[in-house]
Amino acid sequence: MPYKKSAYSILMVDDNEDDFALIKGLMASLGDIFKLDWVSGYEYGIEAVMSNSHDLYLIDDQIVDKSGLEFIREIRGYGIDKPIILLSREGSQELDIEAIKAGASDFLVKSSLSSRGFEHSLRHCIQRFEYTRMYQENQRLLRSFFTSNIEPTFIMDADCILKETNPAFQTKFGNDKIHTPIGSIFADQLDFEFNKKSLQVGRPFQNWSTLLIDREQNRIESSLNIFRYYSESDNLVHYFGVINDISQLRRAEMQLALAEQVSMTGKMARIMAHEIRNPLTNINLAADQLREELEARKVPSEFIEFADIIKRNSQRINNLIKDLLSSTKETKIQKCQTDLAGVIRQALELVNDRILLKKIQLKVDKLIDGSVLELDPQRLRMAFLNILTNAIEAMESTKTRKLEIAMTETSKEIKVSISDTGIGISEEDKKRIFEPFFTKRSGGVGLGMTTVLHVLTAHDASIQIDSSKGEGTSFQITFPKSV
Repeated sequence: MPYKKSAYSILMVDDNEDDFALIKGLMASLGDIFKLDWVSGYEYGIEAVMSNSHDLYLIDDQIVDKSGLEFIREIRGYGIDKPIILLSREGSQELDIEAIKAGASDFLVKSSLSSRGFEHSLRHCIQRFEYTRMYQENQRLLRSFFTSNIEPTFIMDADCILKETNPAFQTKFGNDKIHTPIGSIFADQLDFEFNKKSLQVGRPFQNWSTLLIDREQNRIESSLNIFRYYSESDNLVHYFGVINDISQLRRAEMQLALAEQVSMTGKMARIMAHEIRNPLTNINLAADQLREELEARKVPSEFIEFADIIKRNSQRINNLIKDLLSSTKETKIQKCQTDLAGVIRQALELVNDRILLKKIQLKVDKLIDGSVLELDPQRLRMAFLNILTNAIEAMESTKTRKLEIAMTETSKEIKVSISDTGIGISEEDKKRIFEPFFTKRSGGVGLGMTTVLHVLTAHDASIQIDSSKGEGTSFQITFPKSV
């Protein structure tokens, strides 16, 4: 390993000028890499060392009436961490050991010094010091990154037991996780156990997507980056990990995809409406003309009824086209200062009779009064009504019928949760739930959830669905406070 500096400054503390001349001669043979200064006397030596202006110190084992060991202990006590070599006139294994204990980096016997051996000792002491300093700096930077990182960060041992967590981790997952398996925050234990085995055989994990459980028992879509490293402090394998909450990113991606889908559907709906309404107008006119002709010829009324059937179904098609256009066009809202909890209560009042009739257990938890946002109360009430109606209808064939509504609030957002114990929604249906005319309900039109998405999008709100077939459904609706 080459030297980091072009020249190194060395201070020699020794009462014997002849010894200084000896060391100076050895230094001269090594070239210009080392510059030697000399000071005589214990107190002058302490003062010179405390200036901290040298890279290495050569200390004689006897300075005036004090020992070099005392000198080394004293300057180490003052926090001087530069390398020190103790010089002695005679070799002694006992003195060698005592020198290292006192804080010396090396022990050399003056009478045995050679240019090559001396240069090797200097090089070794300086490079070991520089390596130690670099290691300590890296440790300091790592510690600074660990504690100040805004993302939850952790250190765990080879058995995946948490050894240390940063403030962001403690805020997100609790401050009681030290000495517990990191698996305790995983929603899917099988996922954790499978990947744990891969981790223990040395495979690093980058962008490991999984669901974690926070201190409030919320499921968080997360991306984990975990790296294996060897700790010199305890000679053991450890793992350093960072958790990124990607829930908002996933919601944003979903909202963007849904918005693009609805926009495309709206364009197609307008084209279809134009193409259908033209022949539909002709059908209506023909039906009217047919009815007049049949009445003029005094045809029996049962035949005239056929003309009425054509007219009624033509009008039904026209109404469907209107509903389609209404559900896919940009929602115009009229915002005002509105209590969100009040809007939810109004929607619940509209479905209260159905809840009682279906014998559904209703639990309303933590509706936060005074949660005032800029909202369109009428359209938002209709959006909540659609979700509540779907939840009630999803529980018609289930034995357990529970409907739970809750609100949570942070400094940045308000989240509304609507959960049921209904038949649930399959993964495939979740992808299509906001599509116009998509419905699994007999007699349903399939425009309710499309309208819900438009209303929430107009409020800059996001909606997330957590559901599995046969296990109920939970809608998480998040309103930013900056609305």
